[in-house]
Amino acid sequence: MYVPVLEYPQGIEQVSQEFANILNENQLEYFKKYLTGLTCSVNKTISGINRLFVFDRRNQSSFNRFFTASPWDKTEINRGRLELLQREPHTRKKKKGIVIIDDTHNEKYGQQFEMIAKLYDHSQGYYHWAHDLVTAHYSDEKTDYPLGFRTYEQMDVEQALSYLDEAGVVYDKEKLQSYRASIQRQKIWKLLNKHQVEHPFVDKNDLACQLIDEAFDNGYTAPIVFDSWFTVPKVLNHIEQKGKEYYYVGQLKANRNILVGNEWQHISAWAEQLVKDHQNPDHPQHRKIFREATFYFKGLKKSYWAFSKVIRISKLARKRVVISFKTAELKGDPKFFVSNNKLWNAPKILSIGRHRWPVEPFYEVSKGFLGLDKYELRDFTGIEKHWALVFLAYSIVKLQNPDCIMRSGDDIQTTFGDGLRSLQQEVLLSLCAYCYEAGKQDVSFNELIEQLFPAT
Repeated sequence: MYVPVLEYPQGIEQVSQEFANILNENQLEYFKKYLTGLTCSVNKTISGINRLFVFDRRNQSSFNRFFTASPWDKTEINRGRLELLQREPHTRKKKKGIVIIDDTHNEKYGQQFEMIAKLYDHSQGYYHWAHDLVTAHYSDEKTDYPLGFRTYEQMDVEQALSYLDEAGVVYDKEKLQSYRASIQRQKIWKLLNKHQVEHPFVDKNDLACQLIDEAFDNGYTAPIVFDSWFTVPKVLNHIEQKGKEYYYVGQLKANRNILVGNEWQHISAWAEQLVKDHQNPDHPQHRKIFREATFYFKGLKKSYWAFSKVIRISKLARKRVVISFKTAELKGDPKFFVSNNKLWNAPKILSIGRHRWPVEPFYEVSKGFLGLDKYELRDFTGIEKHWALVFLAYSIVKLQNPDCIMRSGDDIQTTFGDGLRSLQQEVLLSLCAYCYEAGKQDVSFNELIEQLFPAT
C-alpha cells in the first residue's frame, strides 16, 4: 500500500524553484514528482513513483523520457545543489571540514544495464553484477553531504589486448588468458603502464583524482580522507602536486612495507613489536610508546591509544604514520593511518581519519531510504540523472533538518529517518485534510477510494 500524494512537501517545492532556470516548466514537474517519490514512496522505481500522484499522474513513458531523452544536465543540477548548500550556515563548508573519497557497489540483477560490470564484493566475499560508484563526500562537525560522483567503467579485456598488440608489446597471451578476469585486468594494466601504451581506460584511482580536482575547484580544500584502496602513489602524488597546503589522511593495509632501521618489514609486524615493547616492564619505554589520543567527533568525545612517527613507507617516501588501538590493553587489530603532514600529532590525524565514517551511513540511508540502487533504467544517462537526484534528496533532508547529524553509535534510522519523516508527514497531513473536506461534502467512501487509488 502507498500513500497518495496530493501536494508536494514544502521543502521540495521551495528547493525546486531554485532550479527553475535550469529546467523548463514540464521538466520541473517531473523533477518535483521524482524528489517527492524518492523521499516519500516505498517503491522508488519510476512506475512506483508515478502512481503516487492523484491529480497529475503522467504517462510512465513520458516519465522515462524525462531521464533518457530530456536535455537537462546532471552536472548543472549538482552545481545548483552545492550552491544551495552554501547558502545555509549549517551546511556551508567549514574550515575544519574534510572531503571523503570512497566507493560503493549498486548491485543489479541481470546484465542489461549499460556500464554494468562483474565486480568482487569484499564485504560479502563474492562476485556480483553492479555499478561501482566512486564518490566525494563532505563532512564537518555539524553536517555531511555528497559532493559528486564518477562511475567506474570496467576495462574491456579484448580491446585492451588490441592496444597492446598495436603497440608491439610482447606478452604470453595463453598464460594471460588462463587467469581469471580480475587478474587479467591487473596484469594488462601493468603492461599498459610499463610500455606507456596510450589507451582510453581509467581506474578507480583516476576517478578519485578527478573528484579531488572537482572538490578543490569548488572551494573544498579541506584534508582528503580515504581508505586503503585509494592510499596509492597515484592519488597521494596527485594531492601533493597541488601544493604544500593540501593534505590527506589515508589508511594503510597491514602488509604495507615500511623501513625500520635498515630492514623492510610489514607495518603489522612493526606494530606487534611496539606492543611487546610497550608492555615489557624491562623496556626503557614501558607504558610510554602508546599514549591516549583524545579528540571530538560530531560533538562526542573519542579516545584511542596510539603511536605516531615519521617513517619511510614503500613507494610513498617518508610520511607521518599512526598506529591506533581502541583500548589501553592494545587488544584486537590495530588501524594504520598515514598523512603527508608530518607536523600533525596522533589525535589530529585520528580525528581527521574518523571523519571518513559518515560516508558509510550515507550509502546506507541513500540506498535504504532514497533508492540509490533501486533504479530500473537501462540507459546510463538516465541512471546518472537518478543518482544526481538522490544526492539532491539527501541534501534536502540535511537542509531542512540542522540537527540531523550522523554520529557513531547512534541509530542511523533515527537521525536521518526523523528528517525524512518530516517530509512524509506533510504528504500524510495533506491527504488527511483532503479526506476530511471530502467527508464534509458527502463524498462516499467508495468514491473517495476510487479517486485516491484509481484502477490502472
